[in-house]
Amino acid sequence: MVQLRATYGDALLQTHRALLKSLHALGVVSQTMTEDRQSLLACLDTTRDRLAEHFRFEEQSGYLASVLEYQPHLKRTVGRLAQEHDELLHGLDELRAEARTSQAVAMLLRQKVSRWIQRVRRHERREDVLVQDAFIVDLNGDE
Repeated sequence: MVQLRATYGDALLQTHRALLKSLHALGVVSQTMTEDRQSLLACLDTTRDRLAEHFRFEEQSGYLASVLEYQPHLKRTVGRLAQEHDELLHGLDELRAEARTSQAVAMLLRQKVSRWIQRVRRHERREDVLVQDAFIVDLNGDE
């Protein structure tokens, strides 16, 4: 019997799926939250854990480094995407702190959570496009 082994790509895909699931849950909870913010806080914490894990895979395991290996001219774009990791985590930490301590109107907090989720989704799309462009160009033999 052939033994199957998980690859780096499998692990990255799992963290990506977990992050997307967490973002979806956060969006749902933030749109339906009441003054009791415990569900929102739990979702924010879970999302923080999953986002940090996802970013660790991207940075430490180096798929962004692989892009640079094939397309060194993309260094600036890769650097900007890596910088966004810190910005997105910081933004999420601010939302977590606000949800814990603020007496802000629930509607305002919902809007902030929604805007942050959209920032993460845009970031992920830009990373996907970068990787696809880098490797499709390489596979086609284009320069």
